[in-house]
Amino acid sequence: MMIEHAVARRILEICAEKNMSVANLTKVSRVNPSTVYEFLKGRTKCPTVYIIKRLCDGAGITLEEFFDKAYFNN
Repeated sequence: MMIEHAVARRILEICAEKNMSVANLTKVSRVNPSTVYEFLKGRTKCPTVYIIKRLCDGAGITLEEFFDKAYFNN
């Protein structure tokens, strides 16, 4: 799995786990929604670690928890 697909998959998983929409996640994370949606649609290749960290903070998880999935190792 390519890294951009793994990150997009994980963002969607976190939203499902936390029972929140992507829009809600971006709001509580103070991340521009278009930044995340462009990434999820494949128009942008990879978000910065800064954006991922803000999303993690908004979801109440650590970066370690974000990347703690087997598909990041392939």
